[in-house]
Amino acid sequence: MSKKVTNPHDEFFHESIGNKKLAHQLLQQFLPKHIQAQVDLDTLSIWQNELNSSGFGRIVADVIYQAQIKGADQQGKCLFYFHIEQQRNPQRHLPIRILQYKLGALSLFCQQNPGVPLPPIYSMIIYNGTKTYPYTVNLFDMFAESTFAEETLCTSPLLIDLPSTEDAEIYRYPWSGSMLGLYKHIEHSDEIEQFVKKLRGFISQIEKEGGIGYIMSISNYILKASNATDYEVLHKLFHGAVSSETEEKIMTLAEHLEQRGIERGYGQGREQEKLAIAKSLLIEDAEPGFVVKTTGLDLKTVLELQASLDKSSDE
Repeated sequence: MSKKVTNPHDEFFHESIGNKKLAHQLLQQFLPKHIQAQVDLDTLSIWQNELNSSGFGRIVADVIYQAQIKGADQQGKCLFYFHIEQQRNPQRHLPIRILQYKLGALSLFCQQNPGVPLPPIYSMIIYNGTKTYPYTVNLFDMFAESTFAEETLCTSPLLIDLPSTEDAEIYRYPWSGSMLGLYKHIEHSDEIEQFVKKLRGFISQIEKEGGIGYIMSISNYILKASNATDYEVLHKLFHGAVSSETEEKIMTLAEHLEQRGIERGYGQGREQEKLAIAKSLLIEDAEPGFVVKTTGLDLKTVLELQASLDKSSDE
């Protein structure tokens, strides 16, 4: 599928750039020599320009060519992609659009070739405006701290691999430690008892710091994801670790979830029942996002209900 052509400049480009001889000479003239030395331009062929993928939706580039890398004989390692874009009007954020094209192409390649190594992609912009292009085409020049941006954007993401992370590291801080510890131990019945002992101290501190909503989310997660039956884990975790008022709220919440078939049965319930449960949760200081996940109501409905409760309390 081609892009929507709105002017003669675009029309001429789209009519011409599909010519392999033209593309070959264009790349031969402007492609950096060190890249030319590694790519066989005689193997040029058009790949595709509609970069529809499950991760990026519909993205349409002007044209993307592919060619073989010299001396490579393994699938995936033999391809190099050339993305050529024609631009008539200057755009300050053009580097971001170019990055979207590249990521869209890589996402589509993964979708079409699962398990195959990714191909390198090189972008070229042909600007045919009336004046010299006024903006940078270097993505990192758009940042206030370009060096820091390049370091953070181009480095691998930090992987917190919980199965291989020592508990001593996980439990350094109460709020984050409680979440990470739950994720690591929740499905291991032989570990949950020991984890509960560790979590009790965190729960006390979290309550003192005003985290009742978070504590309620923890209790909900334990009931849904652990192998525990009834309220045994909740009782061991919260009894004596939080105030009697907070413990009562948590147990009331758990009863609501179980009685309405929303916790373990994941029943849909009637609309009025959902609203009644949502109201009870909000009165108990539950976060709107937690109420949405618990009841199945949409966020707009929950926020409207919260606003009405706040208004009533102010009157």
